[in-house]
Amino acid sequence: MAIITLTTDYGFRDFYVASAKGVLNSRFPEAAIVDISHEIDLYNIGMGSYVLKNAIEHFPDKTIHVFAVDASLSQRTDYLVMEYENQYFIAPDNGALSLILVDDEPAKLYKTIATGQKSLFAYFSGLIEKIIAADFSGIGAEIDKEGMVQSTELRPQILSEGNAIKGHIVYEDRYGNAITNVSRKLFEDIGQGRAFEMLVSLKKISRINRFYDDFNTADKPLNDYHGQLFSIFNQNDYLQLSIYKGIPGRGGTVKSLLGLTYRDSFVITFKE
Repeated sequence: MAIITLTTDYGFRDFYVASAKGVLNSRFPEAAIVDISHEIDLYNIGMGSYVLKNAIEHFPDKTIHVFAVDASLSQRTDYLVMEYENQYFIAPDNGALSLILVDDEPAKLYKTIATGQKSLFAYFSGLIEKIIAADFSGIGAEIDKEGMVQSTELRPQILSEGNAIKGHIVYEDRYGNAITNVSRKLFEDIGQGRAFEMLVSLKKISRINRFYDDFNTADKPLNDYHGQLFSIFNQNDYLQLSIYKGIPGRGGTVKSLLGLTYRDSFVITFKE
């Protein structure tokens, strides 16, 4: 039985999600259709890529992931089918898949154009049929990674001859945590165990918590740390900026207290 996941910016107010699922259920009645998210901000491919990238490792081989963020039937929009880590991806060629790929890991890519279809998901259904049948020659021309649109603005940058990292906020979760594009691996590869200073909207952080309430209670009780800015690597091993016991909507998040939001940058400087 095929597993098909959906990541879109459709929301739930309109009929778009129901329509997409109706098309897929009619074409693939035995498939399991799984929602990853339909609450991606409109046209926000960086946010959508982050959400999808951190979900795929929990799915079995041969899962087919449909990414419909900033996606439409258009003569100006190419689409990609990608085979990566034994899973399949269908997405517009808008830079989304370049944010999911790890640079040195192999992937097969096919480029195609959505033409002659009544709806986007009718077109996707045809691609899904070819993927299930392993008919990749019928999808389109095989290309290399350089042949697809690259989204580089939200990739971390190495500065100061390897002594600093410039990162960006790529996602805010429902708890108000600001997730960045700096992975634990990059931090450790560049830092090499050195002391560091992280400058976040004029606030300085010099340690990374091991867990959420990892504070020095010898100095003051834990309750006194409420509202404290801290950093931690989340469950997907990306650096996260958080406010301890912060509550969204009550002035207690990284966005509300520090003004940091999607695409904003910060710098980590390692001591020489």
